[in-house]
Amino acid sequence: MMSMGYKNPFTILGMSVAKWADASPEQLRRKKKEFLAALDMSHDAFLHLNEYSLGKQDLYDMFDELESEQLRNFHVLVAQQPRLHTFLINSRLDYFYDGDISSFSSYPKEFIEWISPWFAESYNVRLLHAYRQRDLDELSILTVHSLPFDIAVQAQAYRDTYQLLDEHRQSIQVINDQISAGAPPQGELYELSEDWLISALNLLPPYFSQLRDGIGEALEQLAVSVYRRHQRGKLSLLIIRQALKLSLSPSVSLSLRQLQASLFRMYPEEEWKSWLNDQRGEGINPWLVAAGVGALGIAVWLVSKWRG
Repeated sequence: MMSMGYKNPFTILGMSVAKWADASPEQLRRKKKEFLAALDMSHDAFLHLNEYSLGKQDLYDMFDELESEQLRNFHVLVAQQPRLHTFLINSRLDYFYDGDISSFSSYPKEFIEWISPWFAESYNVRLLHAYRQRDLDELSILTVHSLPFDIAVQAQAYRDTYQLLDEHRQSIQVINDQISAGAPPQGELYELSEDWLISALNLLPPYFSQLRDGIGEALEQLAVSVYRRHQRGKLSLLIIRQALKLSLSPSVSLSLRQLQASLFRMYPEEEWKSWLNDQRGEGINPWLVAAGVGALGIAVWLVSKWRG
């Protein structure tokens, strides 16, 4: 049996679209008999065509779709769009690089609904790949156009990336709990909100808005814990500064700005910015200094940076 991904009967069976797009039911029945006869002669009960292994049920399923005028027309449309076809079967980005995605929403509504599960699954694979590779250019290409799908299909298209980012939000909460319990903050806190991650989150579509807010709120709680438990005001300000780079809802953004203003009353803004610029000018990671890592920790970081 074939896998559940998109399969185009025309390309798999080697049937020319020009010849078979308007085939009569009788012509299709005769062609099906030819394939079934070839299958009966097979040594392993499969036909091996164009890198696919087809059993009897696969042949029945494919010809059922070809004998349906609507489904046959849908497969014709895909076959006539080679970059779309390639994206559906192996998630290659040509369809997005060449701008074809911009016309996707102009396809018939029935076609979009029919193709959406396969499109969403390929998109899900590619979006996760771009995120894991930290490839902001690819993320931008994938997200520049809204997907013309209902919320259920969007959930499928964004599934794995959303889950990974939600796990990131939970990891911030875990570290917050540890710091609240007395664990010392570390310079590695920057990894929770580093610039590439902020940029990636901001590229993602409105479907991720609630998750962006959740990460912003988790960073706010972390900033509060760092100050209340360890009086690391500069580190709290660094965390807030990163959180405010996120595209947040007005309410979450306002809460962060209010917390920032409270800290600036204890650590004047101009002095803090001057300190931040001084650390950068010396090539020192301000997160390490603000976390109180100490000279030895900073020296280790500088050596690792030099070796890298």
